[in-house]
Amino acid sequence: MGKRAKLKQPKRILVVSCSHGQHINKQAAAEVLRVRHSDEFDSVVHLGDFIDAQAFMSKNVATGEGEALLDDMREGIQFVSDLGPTCIFLGNHEDRLWRLWQDSNRELVRFAAGQVIDRIELMARQLGAELVPYAGLSNPDSWRLYGGTAFGHGYLHNVSAARDHAETLGRPVVFGHIHKLVRQPGRTLNAPEGISVGCLCDIPAMGYAKNRRETAAWDNGYGVGEYTDDWCNINLVRIGSWQNAEIQQGK
Repeated sequence: MGKRAKLKQPKRILVVSCSHGQHINKQAAAEVLRVRHSDEFDSVVHLGDFIDAQAFMSKNVATGEGEALLDDMREGIQFVSDLGPTCIFLGNHEDRLWRLWQDSNRELVRFAAGQVIDRIELMARQLGAELVPYAGLSNPDSWRLYGGTAFGHGYLHNVSAARDHAETLGRPVVFGHIHKLVRQPGRTLNAPEGISVGCLCDIPAMGYAKNRRETAAWDNGYGVGEYTDDWCNINLVRIGSWQNAEIQQGK
């Protein structure tokens, strides 16, 4: 077999993450779609958590409570369909569906999770996009390489998560999951960099994190860049600043 020809001309890539279904930030979504359809990209990647799946959290499954499942599914799938990615990662929020579909002893829960899974898999087929599982930090199935850089949803969730992803995989990493725009070098030779591309969700609406101080560091944003066979460069773009809203004076 002959050697594969080297990719000499860089390819362009657009990367987004964490749009969270019905909790999507409309301004952020509109900006990303404008960029997506105003330029040519060879690869478009959604890194996961495109559905919030709040209704499938353990406490809500137990009580039958939770936010509107149909709205969450429809808005999540609609945004991904409008984005037209070439690669779609499952995040920890979508992973709830697969875990319940496989393991739940409640038939109605298994059925509901299976219905949403069917819609996600149909969307991926219609887009001709690869659907990448949420298989584990050290599982190669969870990651895809672009120019030697590993792309995936992400697993670690501490203040050094970007650095720790790069150190764990031993290569540059681009991920979502922590909702922040971050670049951190790993503490190894050649210092592979961990890059988090922020989120597209309506940050104040993410009620599960309202008591976490770290939420103040979240950013709406995305990544855009280029890659060849052995090189990848991602620039981070911030969309607005949700923290700038004025605090209302008591009356």
